[in-house]
Amino acid sequence: MYSHLKFLAPNVLDDSTWSHKAWMSVTDADLVEKILLRQAERASGTLNILEWGSGKSTIYFTTLLEKRRRPFNWVTLEYDRLYFETTFLGHLMNRDRVFVEYVDANSRVTVLERGEPTRIHAAVFDKGKLTPFDPNHADDRLANMDDYVGFPANLNLTFDFVLVDGRHRRRCLLEAAKFLKPQGIAILHDAYREHYRCALGAFRSRRAIGDILAIAAQFETDFDDLISD
Repeated sequence: MYSHLKFLAPNVLDDSTWSHKAWMSVTDADLVEKILLRQAERASGTLNILEWGSGKSTIYFTTLLEKRRRPFNWVTLEYDRLYFETTFLGHLMNRDRVFVEYVDANSRVTVLERGEPTRIHAAVFDKGKLTPFDPNHADDRLANMDDYVGFPANLNLTFDFVLVDGRHRRRCLLEAAKFLKPQGIAILHDAYREHYRCALGAFRSRRAIGDILAIAAQFETDFDDLISD
């Protein structure tokens, strides 16, 4: 399904040419920035963003919104706690209005809380470094990710912008379809992978953009107002 979607660069895997803004090609990271800022322009009140997969995108885009003085609430979900602690937690300790919690099956422990109201909310799970695409780690596909995938259902929020760029992206995209605002959009990274993009059927509109992104929404649109120059 949706195999007709055409991607300009279905094998963008060389991270030596990736953007400093996100773990994406320069083209795709710049496009995500453009779409995010245009969503910010047309959103009323606080801009709500949801991200499965913390990383450079979290740091760069939250800093950008702060510089633009745009009220926002950025929820980022990370499944690999060690990665989060070694690459990201130290940065958040120097930011204001941050809330970090470690989430397990039966507990939620506050790790960092600086300022109110929260601008960046990081929920961090402890699933380990999952590499299911590696033939030597095929069992990683069996990891229970229900709490990671289903976490947004506990927030009582709807979102203007959702970025799906972690594990179990098909399931995360299906969840994203439930929590978009009427004019909200979702972006899927690595959308050239057919087992991810089959979930685009949960949206009224969808389109391949950039190198290996797909954009989707629950309203009728061609997305030209978001992606055109």
